[in-house]
Amino acid sequence: MKLVVAPGRSLNGSVSLPGDKSISHRAALLAALSAGESHINNFLVAGVTKVMLRALSELGVSWDLVDTTLKVQGCGLERNHHSAEPVMLDCGNSGTTM
Repeated sequence: MKLVVAPGRSLNGSVSLPGDKSISHRAALLAALSAGESHINNFLVAGVTKVMLRALSELGVSWDLVDTTLKVQGCGLERNHHSAEPVMLDCGNSGTTM
């Protein structure tokens, strides 16, 4: 038996993948550590990523989330965020946030 496979027509189009938890966490954290404004598209909005965003707020990082686009105003590595009082961060059930 002989199987012959002929080439088909090319495919054209676009694919939109859902946001990824691990990538969204890391992108938000790296944006917070960067100097200046970062835009993260396709940010996964979920319980654990919301915990990360609340923790960043407690650390003085400004951010804005519209649909799945996260805008972060990074503080940079040089900016000092030390407080006279300890800051308690609620990491919920998010090991990545911790």
